[in-house]
Amino acid sequence: VFGFAALKPVLIAEGVYSELCPADDKPFREDDGVIVPCAEQDIRLNLFFVVASITTNVASLFCGAALDRYGRRFCWNIGAVFFATGCVLMGYSFYIPEFDAYLLGNFCLGVGGAFVFVPSFQLSNAFPQYSGVVVALVTGAFDASAAVFLFYRMAARGVVELRSKIVHVE
Repeated sequence: VFGFAALKPVLIAEGVYSELCPADDKPFREDDGVIVPCAEQDIRLNLFFVVASITTNVASLFCGAALDRYGRRFCWNIGAVFFATGCVLMGYSFYIPEFDAYLLGNFCLGVGGAFVFVPSFQLSNAFPQYSGVVVALVTGAFDASAAVFLFYRMAARGVVELRSKIVHVE
């Protein structure tokens, strides 16, 4: 969910939601290589992010209740199932035109992320003298996860540049 600003250009370049663009308003590439989406595509991609953000925050409330009632392991297992489901949906969404698997996949990633993140705070109970440091490390690790999309964007850009160089050589 976090790091969407780095992921959005990759999604646009891959043509996610480009079918929403009218024939006269297709995404175009500017001189600096940035692909500008049509308005409909941009709005749907923003909805994609908003749904995941709201889902993560609302799921945190349910996760807190489940954590108190069923424990940390239960929440992590629920988080793993939702996270795996979200990854599969995101991975295969290009091949499932019947419904918006991107949106559902991102929803699942939001729920899964909350159910993994919230129980992680209990790790500080294992180290009472360093509980503040443990909480800071857990929070920092989850915040740093936003960089994954940045690395993904850099890798995707490198693949595109490599493809264009290979085409020019041939």
